[in-house]
Parts: sequence; structure tokens; C-alpha cells
Amino acid sequence: MSTKNKITDNVFIRYYFIIYYLYMMSVNVIIPNKGIGAVLINGLLFSFLIFATIVSGKYNKKFKYIYFYIIFLFLLVLLQSSNHQYSFTNLIKYSMGLLCLPLGFNILSSQEKFRDFQRTGIYLLLLYLINVLFANIFHWGDFYGYEIENGLEIGNVFSDGLYLNVYVITSIFLLIVLYPLKKHKYTLLLVLAICAILIIVNMKRMVILLLLVGLISYIFFHYFNNGFKSKLSLMQFKYLTLFLILALIVLPMFYPYIQRSFETREKKFEKSREDIMQEGRMLEFKYISEEIVQFDDISTFLFGKETFNLVGTYGGGLFGNRPIHGDYSKLLHGTGVAGVLFWLCIHLHLIIWIVRLKKSVYTKTDALASIIFPLYFSFIIIYCLSMMSGVMGCVISSSFFYASLGGMLRYFFNKRIFFLQCKDNIYFSSMDINPKKINKFKFQS
Repeated sequence: MSTKNKITDNVFIRYYFIIYYLYMMSVNVIIPNKGIGAVLINGLLFSFLIFATIVSGKYNKKFKYIYFYIIFLFLLVLLQSSNHQYSFTNLIKYSMGLLCLPLGFNILSSQEKFRDFQRTGIYLLLLYLINVLFANIFHWGDFYGYEIENGLEIGNVFSDGLYLNVYVITSIFLLIVLYPLKKHKYTLLLVLAICAILIIVNMKRMVILLLLVGLISYIFFHYFNNGFKSKLSLMQFKYLTLFLILALIVLPMFYPYIQRSFETREKKFEKSREDIMQEGRMLEFKYISEEIVQFDDISTFLFGKETFNLVGTYGGGLFGNRPIHGDYSKLLHGTGVAGVLFWLCIHLHLIIWIVRLKKSVYTKTDALASIIFPLYFSFIIIYCLSMMSGVMGCVISSSFFYASLGGMLRYFFNKRIFFLQCKDNIYFSSMDINPKKINKFKFQS
């Protein structure tokens, strides 16, 4: 590996996510929001992802559909948006997450690199806790989540940080296996428990739901594949129990904040229970569906209108200056039926790919593979549900999601290569042929 590749890999694994997280924490504290500093940081990090894609692009051909999808969105913005600056800003944020899929596959090419990447996820949890601590001590930041009198201040990191926390907490069993030392395990479980309670404190319904669905779906897929009586299953049950006990121990410290948050949000919850279709995201999807699907113009039906121009361009102006929130609404509105199908095909391909890779190798005795496979599906479920709330603009959580998928796919891809090499070696030895004399294997196609 060249020095350039090593540096690029190291920056992506260890620094890209941390730098962007520190940027989020410092908005309107050190760096003015939408000022030249914010533009420069976003521009530099996006440029780095482009550079890394070129430098570490050994398997870029396997992800041509991602690049075609981004080009497709670029052309739609160019041709359809009446506010190019705003639309391209939204496109860049969305693309930063998408580009992390091939980068995760190309860069997280060994178990050591994958482990380092997961360690970065833990560091991001610690940064979230530092952000909350400093926000309450110094009252920094101008975004406090939902306006709650005497509530817990959360600084600048709200939705993006919370979605990221869900992914890392759902990875609890993967982290336990990657960091087996006792002193690491219990410290890690405590950090995860505190972050889980802070998700409840924020009283963001979708994030609370995602945490529950993420853990339950992981447990379902894991036990469906491995049963209840294996050593790994019993170990996971033990640490899940410890995690829940620690969360209950931590809970009383934050209970007053949870109570205030619930009292503030109670009317909103009751209104949603009475008629979910009157909730803002459901209403916008209803109006956008009617506009796009029932529109007489075939071009609007296929490719939408005002791509990523999300304010005042839908519902006949009924929503005023309220931007489109839900990602499915954004896709349907800005890319039409063709764009939605393109997005669907990409994610279906990712599911089919890992299923085929798993079938081609033996994983029963591989603890890491037994954890990664169900976690992969859990992550996809979390992401698809979170799109109902809106995560396209959440750079850090989307980047972590797609990079994780890329790394998980690479783990099984590497196992398949190793399996086929062993298989070929057995075949060659039985024919008295030296496999080292074979110039090229075809199993990497």
C-alpha cells in the first residue's frame, strides 16, 4: 500500500468523523452558522471524500450505481431547481453519506481497520457527552432540541448526533467482541447506557423507536440464524442484561429532565395518536404524492420537480416556508418515481449482495460474522425508518451508516476470497499442481 493510501485511510477512519462532529459542536460557538468558515469546512471534507474515492478506489467498479445515482441527482438539480445554491448544498450533504459506502468497502479492508473505525464510533459518543456537559455548564450553542423550560441543554448536536448514537448503541455486541478486556467492556456499557438514557431525555419519538427497533431486530436476526443456546447467544444475553441494569441505575439522575420533556411534548403525542395523518410529515407526503403521481406531465411523474429545493415548492404553498422533512417525500418530490425506484434498487442490491456473500462462506464458528450479518440488517431497518423523519441532511450519522455497511460487506467479501483460495489450493494439491504458478484467480470478479 502506498503512503498516500495509508494517509487517506487513516484520515477517513480516525479523523473525518471527529472533525465533522467537532464542527457541529462549534457552530455559532466558534464558527458562525452559514458563514465562510462553515462553507470551507464542508467544502474541504466533501473534497476529501472525492479525493479518497479516487485514491482508495480499488473496488470502485462494484459501486458504479452509487456514482450514477449522484450524477443523476446532480443533473436533476441542475435542470429542475430554481434555487441552485440551496439545492446543491442539500445534494452535497446527501452525497457525503452515499460516498462513504464505497469508501467503507475499500478502506475498512481488514479486521484491524474495521475495529479502529468502530473505536471512532465510541469516540463520537464521548464527544456527544462532552457536548451536553459543556452546553449545560457554559450554555453554549443555540439549538436546544425541543423548547423545554428548565430542560437539559444539548448544545448544537441534536438529530444527527442522536441518530448516530442509535447506530453505535445497536452495535453493542459487536463492540463487546472487538474490545474483550473487562475494563473496556464495563466502561463501554456505562457510556452506552448514559447515551441511551439521553435519547429518552430528548424525547424525540422517532429516535426512541429506532433504538428499540434496532436492538429488537438485531436480536431477532441473530437468534434466527444462531439459536438461543450457543455460547455467543448466551454471552450477548448477559451483556444486554448488564446494559439494561446500568441504564436503570443511571435513569434516576435524568428522571426530572425526562418528566419535563414528556410534559412539554405530551400534547404533541396526544394529537398524533388521535389522527396520525394530521402530523406534518404525513400531510406533506400525502400532498406530494398527489402532486407527483397524479400530475398530467409525464416528466414530473418520472423525475419530480424542484429537486432538493425543499421550501415553498410543494403542497401548493399550503405549508408556507416549512421545508419538506421526510426523506421519502424529498425523493418523490425532487426525483419522481424514477428516482425513488433508483434508490430502492440500490438498497435492495445491498441486501441481496450480503445474503449471497454469506451463503458462499462458512460462518458458524465465526463470532464476528455471526454478529455482523444481523447487525447489517438492523442498520438498514434503522436507516429506512429514520428516513420517515428525515436524515438526508444528517451528514455524520448517514456517513457512519453507509461506511459501516461498506465495512460489513468487505468482511464477508474477504471471507469469500479466503474460502475460495482454500478451495482452489485443495483442488490444485489433489491434481499435483502448484497454485503459486497460477497467475490470476477469477474469484474476485
